[in-house]
Amino acid sequence: MLARHCARCYDSSVVDSAIVHKLTDLEAIAAANLFLSDHMPDNYCAGDPTYDDAAQLWRVAVLLTHPRAGLVGEVGEISVGGSPEEILSHTPFDEMKAGGRSLYEQHREAIEAAFWPTVTSGASKITAFEAEAIAGGFLLDYLPDRFSTGAPRYDKAAGVWRVPVILAYPRIGSVGEVGELNVDDSTREVVSQEPFEEMTTRALAIYEQRCEEIEAAFLQTRDC
Repeated sequence: MLARHCARCYDSSVVDSAIVHKLTDLEAIAAANLFLSDHMPDNYCAGDPTYDDAAQLWRVAVLLTHPRAGLVGEVGEISVGGSPEEILSHTPFDEMKAGGRSLYEQHREAIEAAFWPTVTSGASKITAFEAEAIAGGFLLDYLPDRFSTGAPRYDKAAGVWRVPVILAYPRIGSVGEVGELNVDDSTREVVSQEPFEEMTTRALAIYEQRCEEIEAAFLQTRDC
């Protein structure tokens, strides 16, 4: 997976030699992100770590993000320690997901108003938000993490919502468009899409082109 590769190929040269802990903050973030990519949806990522001197471990915040809205809020914590890095404890997954749902509901109106503009004049039967939700569920079933949905546009003549498929990372958002899904406005179903193999191939090409930028954003939360 792209996320797994990214988490493992950080550049150790960015680590300040003055840091005396066996595990650096960047390594703690990388370990937490890799753990999240294995167990949680891709809109959850590691935030700023804090070193606990008494427990001799890093406490890494878990954040809920949106590929276009950015940071939504904090939902939990992961404790990382050891050399090599080891996940020592974490907020239960169900608890983090429940916190994520709660945060999203708190900010729903602002997120939808900013990123899923409604269609007026009765032009469509479903909203852009509903079309994107349908497309997002479809992607979860058929494509790996880091694939997300872009802003839908309604094609009145065809009676479908055209939803871009994007490659996205929690800390930097979209890094490129890789394909498109079409959601039928009447049946509320995905009726066509570009081949999964083609979308995956485009995603890998985009990742290779922007690998350094993605890795830097993925691992660094502040200047070292």
